[in-house]
Order: sequence, then C-alpha cells, then structure tokens
Amino acid sequence: AVLYSVVADTFASVLFFQLIICACVQRGPAEHRRVGERIGQGVAVVLALFLIWNLPTFFAYQLQNEFLGETLRTFVFCKIGSLLGTSAFQTCLFYSLWHAQKRIPRFRRHRVTAELYNEYVAHEMGRRERMKQQGLAPA
Repeated sequence: AVLYSVVADTFASVLFFQLIICACVQRGPAEHRRVGERIGQGVAVVLALFLIWNLPTFFAYQLQNEFLGETLRTFVFCKIGSLLGTSAFQTCLFYSLWHAQKRIPRFRRHRVTAELYNEYVAHEMGRRERMKQQGLAPA
C-alpha cells in the first residue's frame, strides 16, 4: 500500500507540476501560462470530485465490514510513507538532473550556481544604486 501511495503521489505531483508551474509553461506567453494553469487546476478539481463522490460508498463499506480502524491506520502510515518516499525520489531526481545540466550544452544556460547567483545579486545591487544616484529609483 505504501509503494502504491508513493507512485500515485509522485505521478500526481509531476503531473500538476508540469501543468501548473513547469518552466516550459511559465516561460511562454501569458495565454499559454493560463491554459497550462487551468488544465492543471481542472485535473485537480476532477480528481477531488471523483474522490469526494466515492467517499460515502467507501465509508459505508468500511463501517459495514468493520474495517474503518484498520483503514485509518493504513491511511496514516501510507500517507507518511508516501510523503517521505515521494520527497526522497524527487530530491534524488532533482539532484541528478541538476548535475546532468552541466554536461548538456543546451541546458547549461538554465544551471544556476552559487557563484552565478552572487554575481547576479551584486550586479542588481550596483544597478539599483546607480538608478538611485540618478534619481530614477525611489530611495
């Protein structure tokens, strides 16, 4: 049950990420972003409605067969296990892909190191200071 939960949570999180906040959606025109976000939100609503619709039948079956206590225990343990498993899987995947970016030339421009970030921050601070001196930005 825990393995099923991990797979289902991972699938759902990847699906929602791709549809709602993936860079491939977010860097497009505003219309494309809204379409991707609405598709992701629509999938989430359909899934929630499906689960809510089946809930009374599920609880009636659990109560009739005296499985409710066992079901709640299984739910709690599966939820904890799936959160830990999904987080571990996604962390390992992110770490692997982040390191793979430096070997693939077309992805190097998306790789941000601490050094590049610090250079960007220093550049932005200098730019804002120059704008203040010229009276173009609020103090």
